[in-house]
Amino acid sequence: MRSSEGACWGVPVPVQCFMVPVQSGDVVVVGTDGLFDNVFDRDVAMIASRALTAGLGPEQCAKQLASLATALAQDQDSVSPFAKAAREAGYAYRGGKADDVTVVVSFIE
Repeated sequence: MRSSEGACWGVPVPVQCFMVPVQSGDVVVVGTDGLFDNVFDRDVAMIASRALTAGLGPEQCAKQLASLATALAQDQDSVSPFAKAAREAGYAYRGGKADDVTVVVSFIE
């Protein structure tokens, strides 16, 4: 919940709250690190755009993104965002990153 001042309250664990202006035609994708550690932002945007163009609903788009993230998390040869960041930090990491995946997609009308 959000107070009139914009502060979050009534939440049992620490969270981050964001206020982002949107307009008709925007697509909002919210996901856990299981999505964004395995799928690059540009690929998330491409899949969301294709779903919108194809007339798919937000639930179908979310399922496509979650399925891709799950598949890439299990792919030891994937060049994932997590692997890329790990290499840039000096770690030898290859492949996807196994994690839970939750995706919510909204098409703003």
